[in-house]
Amino acid sequence: MTLKPPALPSDLATMTLEEAVLSAVETEETVSGALFEGDALSGVDAAMLDFSRCVFHRVRFEPCEVDRVHFSDCRFEACDLSGFQFREGTLNRVAFDNCRTSGALFSRMCLRDARFERCQLNYASFVDCKLQAVAFEDCQMAHALLHGCRQKGLALDRCELTQAEFIETRLEGVDLSSCPLEGLRTSQSCLAGTTVDLSQAPAVLALFGIRVRL
Repeated sequence: MTLKPPALPSDLATMTLEEAVLSAVETEETVSGALFEGDALSGVDAAMLDFSRCVFHRVRFEPCEVDRVHFSDCRFEACDLSGFQFREGTLNRVAFDNCRTSGALFSRMCLRDARFERCQLNYASFVDCKLQAVAFEDCQMAHALLHGCRQKGLALDRCELTQAEFIETRLEGVDLSSCPLEGLRTSQSCLAGTTVDLSQAPAVLALFGIRVRL
């Protein structure tokens, strides 16, 4: 699937994340065109955070009290977002590469042209999200949850989905054939229209109490 990559400027300005966020909260402006490296974000209490055309490299995002978060044309490289809460906002043309996102919450977010590659997403939750042109590639997603999500153009390639849960999230058109599905928790209506490999048939049939004798 072809996704639009982040449109990043060639001359990013190196900034301190805490100073940039404090200034943005005070002025209610967007943080734009910045490179944050080896930094951390913690203890922020704000109505909204808005980042555009930024790169985050080895940045640690600790749980904050932010009502809405927006990231557009941003790239996250080897960042730690474990337990961070993305709420009531957007991820537009955003790439996550080799990031720890275990236990993160994406609640009522709109994701468009978003790519997660080689990321740890175990126990991550996507709740009431809109997923349009979103790709997960080579990700660990054991015990991950997608609840009440609407998707168009969702891709799951070589992702570990052991004991993941898809609730009220229709996966029509999604190819699951490269993903381990042992212990997957979902319903027949959610799986309708998906593609699986023949070797996955026992795991899929087990969802509905059907045992395969080999």
